[in-house]
Amino acid sequence: MKHELADILNKDFEFGGALVTIHEVDLTPDFKQAHVYVGIIGREDCQAEAMRKLTRAAHVVSQKLSKRVILKNTPSLHFKQDDSVERGVRVLGIIEEIDAQVAPDEPPYPAAGVPREPQPKPKSKKSGRPAGDLPADETD
Repeated sequence: MKHELADILNKDFEFGGALVTIHEVDLTPDFKQAHVYVGIIGREDCQAEAMRKLTRAAHVVSQKLSKRVILKNTPSLHFKQDDSVERGVRVLGIIEEIDAQVAPDEPPYPAAGVPREPQPKPKSKKSGRPAGDLPADETD
């Protein structure tokens, strides 16, 4: 149902300046109600207009959905804005700020593919040389 709703919104609706994504769809046990949690990325006025448009078009979207998904009852759609992605981005920004304050000289995470500084090799008990540097004829 989530996939079909996303396809309907993508093909049949224009949200001008806002990107609308379906995060989750919760159906009631009798399949008569569906709570559709949408993420809307864009300016606040574009987000508000997208929610108004979704709310006004809920019946039309429900009719289109009934042709794509066969259920005993066609659910009545209730769109709700889900801002969990924006909250997650804000939390990550706060964590990065804290990391920068705690250790300003060190990067917060080692970059992928960047070799670490070489660690000294353990020395052999007999020769005192690093363990991997023994001549072929010398053994422990």
